Amino acid sequence: MTRNIAYEAVERVEAPDPQTIVVHWKKPFIDADRMFSRQYAFPLPKHLLEDPYNEDKPNVLQHPYWTTDYVGAGPFKLREFARGSHLILEANDRYLLGKPKIDEIEIRFIPDSNTLVANIWPAPWR
Repeated sequence: MTRNIAYEAVERVEAPDPQTIVVHWKKPFIDADRMFSRQYAFPLPKHLLEDPYNEDKPNVLQHPYWTTDYVGAGPFKLREFARGSHLILEANDRYLLGKPKIDEIEIRFIPDSNTLVANIWPAPWR
């Protein structure tokens, strides 16, 4: 098992309130701004996932938090999720850096390559 230098640079982590996480560092760490990302440690909402985790650990990834009930603070928020079909994201007007210039993004899940090609060819711009 390899050790991650990010964790070795951390002195302690505190959660003074439900919306705040404070990291105290032992020494400077160049990737400190990425600490709470998928790369290192993605924080999860204890108030939403603790009970489902304790009650049914093997199936916690099937919890609606990961799909229809996802909570995030990014530039887009989930408006619609149809498992195996599509999802629609809408611009988050409360996003820290301002509302995105794109109002809506639709993502379609097309696992079959022939169906995928049929959905993009012929291209509408031809």
